[in-house]
Amino acid sequence: MSDVRNCGRCALSCQTAQVAEALCVEGVCKILSCASGRGDCNARGDDGCEGYICYHSHGPSCETRCESGGDAGYGYEF
Repeated sequence: MSDVRNCGRCALSCQTAQVAEALCVEGVCKILSCASGRGDCNARGDDGCEGYICYHSHGPSCETRCESGGDAGYGYEF
């Protein structure tokens, strides 16, 4: 119920390539921080840092992918 490699069930890992730091609380993954350029856009710990932080002229945004005119982020977190 608190193991980030087996959160709530065997082999359910909270730690993925997109997640820099995670916790397992009562069998539920919680994201503490995302890897550089990634964001937890929907604020759900169960699907990791599914979005990209993209920078545009109007500022940073969290998106499924950076469209033309936007650059991938550099560790900016929401």
